[in-house]
Amino acid sequence: MNHRLPRRALPGTRARCPQPPRGAALATLLTTALLCPLASALGAAAEEAQPQPGRPLTTVAGTSLSYHVASTEDLEPSLRDLVPYFDIVWVDVPTWDKDVLHFPGEIERVTQTLDTAHRLGLKTAFCFPWASLLPREPQGEAEALFGSRLDPETGGLAPCHSWDYGSDAALAEFRARCRALFAAVGRPAEMLMVDEQILGEPGRDFWYRPISTYWTSPTYSSASLTSFRAFLARKGLAGAEEARFPVTTRSVEAGARANEGLPAVPITDQNRDRLVADDDWPAGELWQAWYEWRTELYARWLEAACDEATRYWDQGDGWLGCCYVVPDTWAVKELGQDLSLIAALPHVDFVSAGYNSGTHFDWFRHAASLVRKRWGTIVQLCTYGKREGTPPDTIRQTFRTAVEAGASLLHVYAGVNFFTRRKDPLDTGLYYMPEQVKAWQESVEWLRARPRP
Repeated sequence: MNHRLPRRALPGTRARCPQPPRGAALATLLTTALLCPLASALGAAAEEAQPQPGRPLTTVAGTSLSYHVASTEDLEPSLRDLVPYFDIVWVDVPTWDKDVLHFPGEIERVTQTLDTAHRLGLKTAFCFPWASLLPREPQGEAEALFGSRLDPETGGLAPCHSWDYGSDAALAEFRARCRALFAAVGRPAEMLMVDEQILGEPGRDFWYRPISTYWTSPTYSSASLTSFRAFLARKGLAGAEEARFPVTTRSVEAGARANEGLPAVPITDQNRDRLVADDDWPAGELWQAWYEWRTELYARWLEAACDEATRYWDQGDGWLGCCYVVPDTWAVKELGQDLSLIAALPHVDFVSAGYNSGTHFDWFRHAASLVRKRWGTIVQLCTYGKREGTPPDTIRQTFRTAVEAGASLLHVYAGVNFFTRRKDPLDTGLYYMPEQVKAWQESVEWLRARPRP
């Protein structure tokens, strides 16, 4: 569809030319130069991707297995507790780990868990935080790999421990390190799980107020600015070659429009080469373009990780594909997420509502259905930080609602709730919960007895 809109210049520029189309069609997004490597494969992938009939797969996350090389006596009983209830166990690189390629002990822990799970008849989903592939500090040549964030009080720009998502060189290095990580693991995994990878931070009260923490996006580097300008030029916007990142210079209190409020970011001699005042947040033309640019950046990085995993592990009949997982309240453009764009990526096989989502899966199901992909959701036995477990009736109802809605994946949090050796209640909720386990067991038995579709 061709959009004819009034001519308007970007804030902080002099020339004038067409405004970008609002609500651009997915096909239009994917034919931009930013995503051209994906566009050629998308049509065929969408045609071939068919939901798989049959029983949904059950996967378990948050297993809290030893984050060190464990003895067989320590590791195997925990995994054995999961065998009756699950098809797939997540094997994670912990979120706090950094520069994992230079920590052979961590790789050994992962391989030990994979080997034990396979020996017990469980399939595995490998999961790693993207930042764990970065060096520990942004020093020397490595500094170019790190993104930059904005200090909302001073307007300063400084490296943060996140990839520079706007840098082609950083993306190429990320791909190479994904390959190195998979090779270092050196074991088959049946699935790649991409869990809670977002651009920025959601902030407080994000579940009922629009996210306003734009300054936490790690996309304020010089390389990202070059990428942003190229994106604006492809959109045909005036002044793209001299555009800068928008910031608000008037403060706004936290409320229904902004969960963290908006800081009054000062424009200074030190930051004016990258920042421009634009107080028409979030509706302004430059703001809308900035958010759209980040969703396309995210899609490139997600597809890179999934592509490398598929190349490495899709060598036989055991490979199940790649699954993108995120809480439903985080599946928003403010955090770089465009579910329609993500579901259409050639190597994303499942899109799933994650932690604290439960039955709030409609948009995931819708996005998957548009491109005939599969979808899932989570069933929680506990909530982190609460001693009491989820009411058993809620577990059973969430399970049945998802199955009857057509889910292909059911994730469970947390695996530690099944560990019979952890019977002392903890305020975190990470301990054995027999009532919740029984509700899950009854749900699995109901599923296995249910006629296949």
